[in-house]
Amino acid sequence: MKTFLSSFLLLILGVILVVFISCQNISKNELSHPVQESNSKNAFLSERFHQLSPKSIAILPFIDSIKASHKDKEENFLTVDSETIRKIFYGHFSPLGYLDIELNHIDRILDINGISADTNLKKISSQKLGQLLNADAIIYGDLNHFNITYAFLYSQISLGISMEMISTKTGEILWRVDDIKKNHNVRIGLDPISVMTGAVQAAIVLRKKNIIRLAEDLSRDLVKTIPAAKTERTSITYKGWVDSDSDIYKLKGETIKVYFKGKTDLKIVFDIESIIENVPMEEKEIGIYKGIYKVKKGDNIIKPKIIIRFTERDKKDFDNQLELKTEIILDTTPPPPPKIVDIKRLSNGFLLVWRYPEIKDFDSFKIYRRNIKGDYILLSRTTDKSYFLKGDMKDTQSYILTAVDMTGNESEGIELVPKF
Repeated sequence: MKTFLSSFLLLILGVILVVFISCQNISKNELSHPVQESNSKNAFLSERFHQLSPKSIAILPFIDSIKASHKDKEENFLTVDSETIRKIFYGHFSPLGYLDIELNHIDRILDINGISADTNLKKISSQKLGQLLNADAIIYGDLNHFNITYAFLYSQISLGISMEMISTKTGEILWRVDDIKKNHNVRIGLDPISVMTGAVQAAIVLRKKNIIRLAEDLSRDLVKTIPAAKTERTSITYKGWVDSDSDIYKLKGETIKVYFKGKTDLKIVFDIESIIENVPMEEKEIGIYKGIYKVKKGDNIIKPKIIIRFTERDKKDFDNQLELKTEIILDTTPPPPPKIVDIKRLSNGFLLVWRYPEIKDFDSFKIYRRNIKGDYILLSRTTDKSYFLKGDMKDTQSYILTAVDMTGNESEGIELVPKF
Protein backbone atom coordinates (compact mmCIF):
# COMPACT_ATOMS: atom_id res chain seq x y z
CA MET A 1 0.00 0.00 0.00
CA LYS A 2 2.82 2.40 0.88
CA THR A 3 4.52 1.59 -2.41
CA PHE A 4 1.31 2.42 -4.30
CA LEU A 5 0.89 5.76 -2.46
CA SER A 6 4.51 6.67 -3.13
CA SER A 7 4.10 5.92 -6.83
CA PHE A 8 0.91 7.96 -6.98
CA LEU A 9 2.57 10.94 -5.28
CA LEU A 10 5.49 10.72 -7.69
CA LEU A 11 3.03 10.72 -10.59
CA ILE A 12 1.28 13.83 -9.26
CA LEU A 13 4.59 15.61 -8.73
CA GLY A 14 5.63 14.65 -12.26
CA VAL A 15 2.50 16.16 -13.73
CA ILE A 16 3.02 19.36 -11.74
CA LEU A 17 6.63 19.50 -12.91
CA VAL A 18 5.54 19.16 -16.56
CA VAL A 19 3.04 21.96 -16.08
CA PHE A 20 5.68 24.22 -14.58
CA ILE A 21 8.20 23.45 -17.32
CA SER A 22 5.62 24.00 -20.09
CA CYS A 23 4.30 27.21 -18.61
CA GLN A 24 7.34 29.03 -17.25
CA ASN A 25 5.67 32.40 -17.69
CA ILE A 26 2.52 31.38 -15.80
CA SER A 27 2.22 32.49 -12.21
CA LYS A 28 2.22 29.90 -9.41
CA ASN A 29 -1.04 31.42 -8.24
CA GLU A 30 -4.32 30.08 -9.66
CA LEU A 31 -5.22 31.71 -12.98
CA SER A 32 -8.78 32.86 -13.58
CA HIS A 33 -8.31 33.48 -17.34
CA PRO A 34 -6.62 31.51 -20.14
CA VAL A 35 -3.22 32.67 -21.35
CA GLN A 36 -2.67 33.00 -25.11
CA GLU A 37 0.54 33.15 -27.05
CA SER A 38 1.48 33.26 -30.71
CA ASN A 39 4.49 31.84 -32.49
CA SER A 40 6.65 34.36 -34.28
CA LYS A 41 5.02 35.00 -37.65
CA ASN A 42 6.83 34.13 -40.83
CA ALA A 43 5.20 37.02 -42.64
CA PHE A 44 6.32 38.06 -46.11
CA LEU A 45 5.25 41.27 -47.88
CA SER A 46 6.31 41.87 -51.45
CA GLU A 47 8.21 45.05 -52.22
CA ARG A 48 5.79 45.47 -55.15
CA PHE A 49 2.67 45.32 -52.95
CA HIS A 50 2.19 49.09 -52.91
CA GLN A 51 3.26 49.36 -56.53
CA LEU A 52 0.56 46.93 -57.68
CA SER A 53 -1.80 48.33 -55.04
CA PRO A 54 -4.76 45.94 -55.36
CA LYS A 55 -8.16 47.60 -55.02
CA SER A 56 -10.28 44.47 -54.64
CA ILE A 57 -9.24 41.26 -52.86
CA ALA A 58 -11.27 38.02 -52.88
CA ILE A 59 -10.93 35.55 -50.00
CA LEU A 60 -11.32 32.07 -51.48
CA PRO A 61 -12.76 29.05 -49.58
CA PHE A 62 -10.16 27.76 -47.13
CA ILE A 63 -8.52 24.34 -47.44
CA ASP A 64 -8.98 22.12 -44.37
CA SER A 65 -5.84 20.01 -44.01
CA ILE A 66 -6.61 19.25 -40.37
CA LYS A 67 -9.26 16.57 -40.90
CA ALA A 68 -7.02 14.62 -43.23
CA SER A 69 -4.13 14.68 -40.78
CA HIS A 70 -6.20 13.62 -37.73
CA LYS A 71 -8.44 10.87 -39.07
CA ASP A 72 -7.07 8.44 -36.50
CA LYS A 73 -7.58 10.84 -33.57
CA GLU A 74 -11.24 11.62 -33.13
CA GLU A 75 -10.62 13.90 -30.16
CA ASN A 76 -8.40 16.10 -32.31
CA PHE A 77 -11.02 16.90 -34.93
CA LEU A 78 -11.49 20.64 -35.23
CA THR A 79 -14.96 21.46 -33.86
CA VAL A 80 -15.12 24.66 -35.96
CA ASP A 81 -15.19 24.14 -39.73
CA SER A 82 -12.96 25.95 -42.21
CA GLU A 83 -15.83 28.11 -43.50
CA THR A 84 -16.38 29.54 -40.01
CA ILE A 85 -12.65 30.38 -39.76
CA ARG A 86 -12.87 32.01 -43.20
CA LYS A 87 -15.81 34.18 -42.10
CA ILE A 88 -13.97 35.18 -38.93
CA PHE A 89 -10.91 36.22 -40.95
CA TYR A 90 -13.15 38.12 -43.40
CA GLY A 91 -14.73 40.02 -40.50
CA HIS A 92 -11.31 41.30 -39.43
CA PHE A 93 -10.06 41.85 -42.99
CA SER A 94 -13.03 43.99 -44.18
CA PRO A 95 -12.11 47.17 -42.24
CA LEU A 96 -8.79 47.40 -44.14
CA GLY A 97 -10.76 49.29 -46.79
CA TYR A 98 -10.41 47.17 -49.91
CA LEU A 99 -13.33 46.95 -52.33
CA ASP A 100 -15.80 44.69 -50.59
CA ILE A 101 -16.28 41.29 -52.26
CA GLU A 102 -18.70 39.35 -50.07
CA LEU A 103 -18.03 35.68 -49.41
CA ASN A 104 -21.50 34.68 -50.61
CA HIS A 105 -20.85 36.45 -53.91
CA ILE A 106 -17.50 34.69 -54.32
CA ASP A 107 -19.03 31.28 -53.62
CA ARG A 108 -21.94 31.93 -55.98
CA ILE A 109 -19.61 32.91 -58.87
CA LEU A 110 -17.43 29.85 -58.27
CA ASP A 111 -20.48 27.58 -58.19
CA ILE A 112 -21.88 29.05 -61.42
CA ASN A 113 -18.57 28.24 -63.10
CA GLY A 114 -18.52 24.68 -61.80
CA ILE A 115 -15.90 25.29 -59.11
CA SER A 116 -16.88 23.61 -55.81
CA ALA A 117 -15.45 24.00 -52.33
CA ASP A 118 -13.57 20.69 -52.80
CA THR A 119 -11.81 21.91 -55.94
CA ASN A 120 -8.06 22.43 -55.69
CA LEU A 121 -8.23 26.16 -56.35
CA LYS A 122 -4.47 26.44 -56.84
CA LYS A 123 -4.77 24.36 -60.00
CA ILE A 124 -6.86 27.17 -61.50
CA SER A 125 -4.80 30.13 -62.70
CA SER A 126 -4.98 33.26 -60.56
CA GLN A 127 -5.67 35.28 -63.72
CA LYS A 128 -8.81 33.23 -64.46
CA LEU A 129 -10.04 33.51 -60.88
CA GLY A 130 -9.39 37.23 -60.98
CA GLN A 131 -11.48 37.60 -64.12
CA LEU A 132 -14.35 35.54 -62.70
CA LEU A 133 -14.40 37.39 -59.38
CA ASN A 134 -13.40 40.82 -60.70
CA ALA A 135 -10.57 40.87 -58.15
CA ASP A 136 -7.08 42.37 -58.32
CA ALA A 137 -5.79 39.78 -55.84
CA ILE A 138 -6.96 36.55 -54.23
CA ILE A 139 -6.24 35.08 -50.81
CA TYR A 140 -5.75 31.34 -50.24
CA GLY A 141 -6.05 29.90 -46.72
CA ASP A 142 -5.01 26.48 -45.41
CA LEU A 143 -5.93 25.28 -41.91
CA ASN A 144 -2.92 23.07 -41.30
CA HIS A 145 -2.48 22.81 -37.55
CA PHE A 146 -4.80 21.95 -34.69
CA ASN A 147 -3.79 20.26 -31.49
CA ILE A 148 -5.18 19.67 -28.00
CA THR A 149 -2.99 18.96 -24.98
CA TYR A 150 -4.43 18.39 -21.54
CA ALA A 151 -3.37 16.66 -18.31
CA PHE A 152 -5.39 16.98 -15.12
CA LEU A 153 -4.79 20.65 -14.31
CA TYR A 154 -3.49 21.88 -17.64
CA SER A 155 -4.97 22.25 -21.09
CA GLN A 156 -3.79 23.83 -24.32
CA ILE A 157 -5.33 24.40 -27.74
CA SER A 158 -3.22 25.43 -30.70
CA LEU A 159 -4.53 26.48 -34.10
CA GLY A 160 -2.42 27.24 -37.16
CA ILE A 161 -3.06 28.56 -40.64
CA SER A 162 -1.02 29.36 -43.75
CA MET A 163 -2.19 32.11 -46.08
CA GLU A 164 -1.00 33.86 -49.19
CA MET A 165 -2.23 36.66 -51.42
CA ILE A 166 -1.63 36.37 -55.15
CA SER A 167 -1.87 39.15 -57.71
CA THR A 168 -4.36 38.20 -60.43
CA LYS A 169 -2.54 40.52 -62.85
CA THR A 170 1.00 39.18 -62.55
CA GLY A 171 0.57 35.93 -60.60
CA GLU A 172 3.22 36.95 -58.05
CA ILE A 173 2.93 36.53 -54.30
CA LEU A 174 2.04 39.83 -52.62
CA TRP A 175 1.73 38.54 -49.04
CA ARG A 176 2.28 35.27 -47.23
CA VAL A 177 2.15 34.24 -43.61
CA ASP A 178 2.23 31.18 -41.36
CA ASP A 179 1.06 31.46 -37.78
CA ILE A 180 0.10 29.26 -34.86
CA LYS A 181 -1.88 30.60 -31.92
CA LYS A 182 -1.95 28.80 -28.58
CA ASN A 183 -4.38 29.04 -25.68
CA HIS A 184 -3.16 27.84 -22.27
CA ASN A 185 -5.25 27.14 -19.21
CA VAL A 186 -3.63 26.02 -15.99
CA ARG A 187 -4.64 25.86 -12.34
CA ILE A 188 -2.03 25.11 -9.71
CA GLY A 189 -3.06 23.58 -6.41
CA LEU A 190 -2.48 20.37 -4.48
CA ASP A 191 -5.67 20.20 -2.41
CA PRO A 192 -8.50 17.97 -3.74
CA ILE A 193 -10.81 20.92 -4.42
CA SER A 194 -8.16 22.66 -6.52
CA VAL A 195 -7.48 19.45 -8.44
CA MET A 196 -11.18 18.92 -9.22
CA THR A 197 -11.72 22.58 -10.15
CA GLY A 198 -8.64 22.56 -12.34
CA ALA A 199 -9.82 19.46 -14.18
CA VAL A 200 -13.15 21.14 -14.88
CA GLN A 201 -11.41 24.30 -16.13
CA ALA A 202 -9.19 22.19 -18.39
CA ALA A 203 -12.30 20.66 -19.96
CA ILE A 204 -14.01 24.03 -20.34
CA VAL A 205 -11.17 25.45 -22.43
CA LEU A 206 -11.78 22.76 -25.07
CA ARG A 207 -15.28 24.01 -25.83
CA LYS A 208 -16.19 25.31 -29.27
CA LYS A 209 -16.48 28.92 -28.11
CA ASN A 210 -12.85 28.87 -26.93
CA ILE A 211 -11.69 27.61 -30.32
CA ILE A 212 -13.66 30.41 -31.98
CA ARG A 213 -12.08 32.94 -29.62
CA LEU A 214 -8.67 31.52 -30.54
CA ALA A 215 -9.54 31.87 -34.24
CA GLU A 216 -10.59 35.47 -33.61
CA ASP A 217 -7.22 36.26 -32.04
CA LEU A 218 -5.32 34.46 -34.78
CA SER A 219 -7.24 36.30 -37.53
CA ARG A 220 -6.65 39.64 -35.82
CA ASP A 221 -2.89 39.00 -35.74
CA LEU A 222 -2.81 37.87 -39.37
CA VAL A 223 -4.68 40.94 -40.59
CA LYS A 224 -2.19 43.19 -38.79
CA THR A 225 0.48 42.02 -41.26
CA ILE A 226 -1.54 43.24 -44.29
CA PRO A 227 -1.28 46.92 -45.26
CA ALA A 228 -4.55 48.86 -45.32
CA ALA A 229 -5.89 50.05 -48.66
CA LYS A 230 -4.69 53.46 -49.81
CA THR A 231 -6.88 56.24 -48.47
CA GLU A 232 -7.87 57.58 -51.86
CA ARG A 233 -9.02 54.13 -52.88
CA THR A 234 -10.75 53.14 -49.69
CA SER A 235 -14.44 52.37 -50.04
CA ILE A 236 -16.86 52.82 -47.17
CA THR A 237 -15.67 50.57 -44.39
CA TYR A 238 -19.06 50.21 -42.74
CA LYS A 239 -22.45 49.85 -44.39
CA GLY A 240 -25.98 50.17 -43.08
CA TRP A 241 -29.39 49.78 -44.62
CA VAL A 242 -33.07 49.66 -43.63
CA ASP A 243 -35.85 47.33 -44.72
CA SER A 244 -35.26 48.04 -48.41
CA ASP A 245 -37.78 45.49 -49.69
CA SER A 246 -40.75 46.34 -47.48
CA ASP A 247 -43.49 48.98 -47.58
CA ILE A 248 -42.31 52.47 -46.64
CA TYR A 249 -45.52 53.05 -44.67
CA LYS A 250 -45.27 51.66 -41.17
CA LEU A 251 -48.33 51.15 -38.97
CA LYS A 252 -48.69 50.20 -35.32
CA GLY A 253 -47.38 46.69 -34.73
CA GLU A 254 -45.24 46.58 -37.87
CA THR A 255 -41.46 46.36 -37.67
CA ILE A 256 -38.50 48.41 -38.84
CA LYS A 257 -35.44 46.25 -39.53
CA VAL A 258 -32.01 47.88 -39.50
CA TYR A 259 -28.88 46.13 -40.79
CA PHE A 260 -25.19 46.89 -40.34
CA LYS A 261 -22.11 45.36 -41.93
CA GLY A 262 -18.62 45.77 -40.49
CA LYS A 263 -16.05 43.94 -38.45
CA THR A 264 -17.07 41.22 -36.06
CA ASP A 265 -17.64 41.45 -32.30
CA LEU A 266 -18.85 45.07 -32.09
CA LYS A 267 -21.29 46.69 -29.69
CA ILE A 268 -24.01 48.36 -31.78
CA VAL A 269 -27.30 50.20 -31.25
CA PHE A 270 -29.50 52.38 -33.45
CA ASP A 271 -31.72 55.42 -32.87
CA ILE A 272 -34.78 56.48 -34.84
CA GLU A 273 -35.05 60.26 -34.91
CA SER A 274 -37.64 61.59 -32.41
CA ILE A 275 -38.93 58.06 -31.76
CA ILE A 276 -36.52 55.74 -29.93
CA GLU A 277 -32.88 55.45 -28.85
CA ASN A 278 -30.50 52.59 -28.07
CA VAL A 279 -32.23 49.76 -29.91
CA PRO A 280 -29.72 46.88 -29.64
CA MET A 281 -28.34 45.15 -32.74
CA GLU A 282 -27.11 41.56 -32.64
CA GLU A 283 -24.51 39.85 -34.79
CA LYS A 284 -26.52 37.31 -36.82
CA GLU A 285 -23.61 36.31 -39.08
CA ILE A 286 -19.92 37.11 -38.99
CA GLY A 287 -19.80 40.91 -39.30
CA ILE A 288 -23.53 41.21 -40.13
CA TYR A 289 -25.76 42.81 -37.47
CA LYS A 290 -29.54 43.21 -37.26
CA GLY A 291 -31.85 45.24 -35.03
CA ILE A 292 -35.64 45.38 -34.96
CA TYR A 293 -38.03 48.05 -33.69
CA LYS A 294 -41.77 47.41 -33.40
CA VAL A 295 -43.84 50.50 -34.17
CA LYS A 296 -45.98 51.69 -31.26
CA LYS A 297 -49.03 53.89 -30.98
CA GLY A 298 -48.01 57.55 -31.17
CA ASP A 299 -45.01 56.96 -33.46
CA ASN A 300 -45.58 59.59 -36.15
CA ILE A 301 -42.79 60.96 -38.35
CA ILE A 302 -41.98 61.31 -42.04
CA LYS A 303 -38.63 60.08 -43.38
CA PRO A 304 -36.81 59.92 -40.04
CA LYS A 305 -33.03 59.64 -39.85
CA ILE A 306 -31.65 56.45 -38.36
CA ILE A 307 -28.34 56.69 -36.53
CA ILE A 308 -26.30 53.51 -36.05
CA ARG A 309 -23.78 53.89 -33.21
CA PHE A 310 -21.00 51.35 -32.70
CA THR A 311 -17.75 50.66 -30.90
CA GLU A 312 -15.48 47.84 -29.78
CA ARG A 313 -17.17 45.33 -27.48
CA ASP A 314 -15.01 46.17 -24.46
CA LYS A 315 -15.58 49.94 -24.68
CA LYS A 316 -18.23 51.70 -22.62
CA ASP A 317 -19.07 54.63 -24.91
CA PHE A 318 -19.86 54.58 -28.62
CA ASP A 319 -17.13 56.33 -30.62
CA ASN A 320 -18.43 55.83 -34.18
CA GLN A 321 -21.73 56.40 -35.91
CA LEU A 322 -23.36 55.98 -39.30
CA GLU A 323 -26.34 58.09 -40.42
CA LEU A 324 -28.97 56.55 -42.68
CA LYS A 325 -31.58 58.53 -44.60
CA THR A 326 -34.90 56.75 -44.99
CA GLU A 327 -38.13 57.04 -46.96
CA ILE A 328 -40.09 55.49 -44.10
CA ILE A 329 -43.34 57.11 -42.98
CA LEU A 330 -44.50 56.28 -39.47
CA ASP A 331 -48.20 56.98 -38.96
CA THR A 332 -50.12 55.36 -36.13
CA THR A 333 -52.81 58.03 -35.67
CA PRO A 334 -56.15 57.34 -37.42
CA PRO A 335 -57.98 60.17 -39.21
CA PRO A 336 -61.14 61.77 -37.76
CA PRO A 337 -64.44 60.00 -38.56
CA PRO A 338 -66.98 61.46 -41.02
CA LYS A 339 -69.63 63.79 -39.57
CA ILE A 340 -73.27 64.78 -40.20
CA VAL A 341 -74.48 61.63 -41.93
CA ASP A 342 -77.92 61.36 -43.53
CA ILE A 343 -79.84 58.56 -45.22
CA LYS A 344 -82.23 59.59 -47.98
CA ARG A 345 -84.73 57.09 -49.28
CA LEU A 346 -85.16 56.96 -53.03
CA SER A 347 -87.50 54.93 -55.25
CA ASN A 348 -84.92 52.18 -55.91
CA GLY A 349 -82.74 52.32 -52.81
CA PHE A 350 -81.07 54.64 -50.31
CA LEU A 351 -78.53 57.44 -50.54
CA LEU A 352 -75.91 57.88 -47.79
CA VAL A 353 -74.64 61.46 -47.50
CA TRP A 354 -71.89 62.80 -45.19
CA ARG A 355 -69.45 65.64 -44.67
CA TYR A 356 -65.72 65.52 -44.05
CA PRO A 357 -63.06 68.17 -43.36
CA GLU A 358 -60.29 68.91 -45.87
CA ILE A 359 -57.17 67.21 -44.47
CA LYS A 360 -53.88 66.20 -46.14
CA ASP A 361 -53.62 62.74 -44.63
CA PHE A 362 -56.70 61.25 -46.29
CA ASP A 363 -57.14 58.42 -48.74
CA SER A 364 -60.75 57.22 -48.90
CA PHE A 365 -63.97 56.24 -47.14
CA LYS A 366 -65.15 52.69 -46.47
CA ILE A 367 -68.78 51.61 -46.30
CA TYR A 368 -69.67 48.36 -44.52
CA ARG A 369 -72.98 46.52 -44.19
CA ARG A 370 -73.73 44.80 -40.92
CA ASN A 371 -76.20 41.95 -41.34
CA ILE A 372 -78.59 40.54 -38.75
CA LYS A 373 -75.96 37.97 -37.72
CA GLY A 374 -73.55 40.78 -36.77
CA ASP A 375 -71.13 40.18 -39.67
CA TYR A 376 -69.48 43.21 -41.37
CA ILE A 377 -69.25 43.14 -45.16
CA LEU A 378 -67.25 45.78 -47.05
CA LEU A 379 -69.51 47.26 -49.72
CA SER A 380 -67.29 49.94 -51.20
CA ARG A 381 -64.25 52.17 -50.91
CA THR A 382 -64.73 55.66 -52.33
CA THR A 383 -63.51 59.26 -52.20
CA ASP A 384 -67.02 60.65 -52.76
CA LYS A 385 -69.08 61.99 -49.86
CA SER A 386 -72.18 60.03 -50.81
CA TYR A 387 -73.02 56.43 -51.67
CA PHE A 388 -76.11 54.84 -53.21
CA LEU A 389 -77.42 51.62 -51.70
CA LYS A 390 -79.49 49.43 -53.99
CA GLY A 391 -82.35 47.16 -52.94
CA ASP A 392 -84.19 46.71 -49.69
CA MET A 393 -82.77 46.44 -46.20
CA LYS A 394 -84.51 43.38 -44.86
CA ASP A 395 -81.21 41.54 -44.18
CA THR A 396 -79.39 44.65 -42.96
CA GLN A 397 -79.15 45.74 -39.34
CA SER A 398 -77.04 48.85 -39.97
CA TYR A 399 -74.31 50.47 -42.09
CA ILE A 400 -70.84 51.53 -40.89
CA LEU A 401 -68.94 54.45 -42.42
CA THR A 402 -65.19 55.05 -41.76
CA ALA A 403 -62.36 57.23 -43.08
CA VAL A 404 -58.93 55.85 -44.05
CA ASP A 405 -55.65 57.78 -44.24
CA MET A 406 -52.69 57.40 -46.60
CA THR A 407 -50.99 54.72 -44.50
CA GLY A 408 -54.11 52.63 -43.95
CA ASN A 409 -55.14 53.81 -40.49
CA GLU A 410 -58.92 53.62 -40.16
CA SER A 411 -61.09 55.96 -38.10
CA GLU A 412 -63.83 54.98 -35.69
CA GLY A 413 -66.93 53.83 -37.48
CA ILE A 414 -70.16 55.83 -37.66
CA GLU A 415 -73.10 53.45 -37.44
CA LEU A 416 -76.20 54.25 -39.51
CA VAL A 417 -79.47 52.57 -38.67
CA PRO A 418 -82.18 53.16 -41.32
CA LYS A 419 -85.65 54.00 -39.97
CA PHE A 420 -88.23 53.41 -42.66
